[in-house]
Amino acid sequence: MPEDWAQQEVAYDDKQLMLKGHQVMQAWEDRIMKAMAENITETHGDILEIGFGMGISATHILEQGVRSYTVVEPNVNVKKAFENWREKYASTPVNLLQGNWQDVSGQFTEYDGVFFDPYFVADPGSVEVESSTAVGSFLPLVVPHIREGGVMTYFTREIDSFSRAHQRMLFKYFRSVEIRKIADLVPPDDCNYWWADSMMVVKAVK
Repeated sequence: MPEDWAQQEVAYDDKQLMLKGHQVMQAWEDRIMKAMAENITETHGDILEIGFGMGISATHILEQGVRSYTVVEPNVNVKKAFENWREKYASTPVNLLQGNWQDVSGQFTEYDGVFFDPYFVADPGSVEVESSTAVGSFLPLVVPHIREGGVMTYFTREIDSFSRAHQRMLFKYFRSVEIRKIADLVPPDDCNYWWADSMMVVKAVK
């Protein structure tokens, strides 16, 4: 992640999040975020999310009902939106770790579910978001903090296949892996980071 990510101004509304003039997240991704939220809230336990973004996934997670929710968010301007969002969920312990996940991983505790958005390790000016590579660098730091039976979820660009290398990487850490195709997605014509009508959501159980 670029060093200046944390200080960049953002353009933020209920339809999209723009950073440095580049789209980071849009409302059309709601079905992907909901599927991932359903994966990690099965136990209704303690949840860690990497990247608040527009709060789409965070809202789905809290609406499912969880014991606690912690999110890692590097951008100070997105944090302002998080603070406003948090006020709606006073009955649930909600925590923010400010910074890049690589820098705050020492503050991780134990979680029943981990929601990983691979875009938050990519250059926001690039449309190439190699999620399997991003996840590979994340796993050694986060897996020790996932309880037995806990779940990690993320999306991947491997639309038509789930490579053997990707599977081998996951089975080093998890006892079962499921993938789910989210089809009939409709990115808007001006979307500059996704161009397909489907995405694969991964559920890995420790």
